[in-house]
Amino acid sequence: MLVLGSATPSLESYQAALSGRIGRLLLPERVAGAELPPVSVVDMREENRDTKRYNYLSRALRRALHETIERREQAILFLNRRGFATVITCLHCGHTEKCERCDITLTSHRSRETITCHYCGFEKPVPKVCAECKSPGVKFWGQGTERVEEEVRKVFPEARIARMDSDTMTRREAYLETLGAFRAGRIDVLVGTQMIAKGLDFPNVTLVGIVLADTALHMPDFRSRERTFQLLEQVAGRAGRGSKGGRVIVQTYLPHDVSVKEARDHDYEGFCLNELRERQAFYYPPFSRLARVLVRGKDKEKALAAAKEAGVLLRAEAKKIEGRRIEVLGPSPAPIAMLDGAHRFHLMVKAPDGETIAAVFNGAAAEALSKLKGAESVVDIDPLGML
Repeated sequence: MLVLGSATPSLESYQAALSGRIGRLLLPERVAGAELPPVSVVDMREENRDTKRYNYLSRALRRALHETIERREQAILFLNRRGFATVITCLHCGHTEKCERCDITLTSHRSRETITCHYCGFEKPVPKVCAECKSPGVKFWGQGTERVEEEVRKVFPEARIARMDSDTMTRREAYLETLGAFRAGRIDVLVGTQMIAKGLDFPNVTLVGIVLADTALHMPDFRSRERTFQLLEQVAGRAGRGSKGGRVIVQTYLPHDVSVKEARDHDYEGFCLNELRERQAFYYPPFSRLARVLVRGKDKEKALAAAKEAGVLLRAEAKKIEGRRIEVLGPSPAPIAMLDGAHRFHLMVKAPDGETIAAVFNGAAAEALSKLKGAESVVDIDPLGML
């Protein structure tokens, strides 16, 4: 027997339980009958309009942090994006600092005075002037955990603050040391990325602030809403695990998105039913099986030609299979169109089941895909990400 456990099971697991393919056991109550924390949503569009400035911490979150620190309780601030600023732009000519090998904007890291690509590792010093027009008007936009930590230190200079992300947890012992200090009460506010989102059980944490709930929602992936809901619900679960209770404040520019609304209400069932209707309408898993073909090459034109050749091949194989709904989408540029110097195009194949996917990618098709001219291909069955 295999037992799968999660506070937010995947939609594939949920649909399998609904259809009776797997059993379902519910644990509707928290340990010792504790209540789920109430969640408040702050519309950052209104916040910025009211204050006439761009805010990293809303007025509601600042008040809540002040009250939490005054009561000698603890807070967790979550932002799934590390670094200081995520976009570096020239105010004069509009030039944006991008990686030389990837189609990705560079992220500023103030602690080490560099701008870095989080995909290939390319790094260079923070620019003093624009690389294009040599103007000094370089602006740092966006936010990461490093900037949030700086903002909290500025607003609450008396607070004891620590940050947990892959930039600070560079030693094997650092993770346990920081969590040990937090458990012992030597840290008031813990700022971090996904590594603090799950599994932490600290009874004195009475406030969780989700600094920006929208980062995953903007990903070009059919699972973006599901991942957003799961992350919000998991992070919210870090609050109110003790007798003091707790609360959660979610900052977002998309307060009406279903993932944010259902996470606010702790309504996993409602979210799943809404999302399943959309998945079914667009023939996405769990109502189909998916395969992704990624074609990449150093020469853009050759890579595109190879991707088109792959599309012709896959459509020809799909036509041979009668009585099955098979969709071949693409080729189109991958969401990250260039990575580590390689141009990337992808195709998607949707089919009703694994047997049909296997029939499309039969021996002859797989061999032809491995011999594309001027590019290489990678076939990913049931891909977990689309970037």
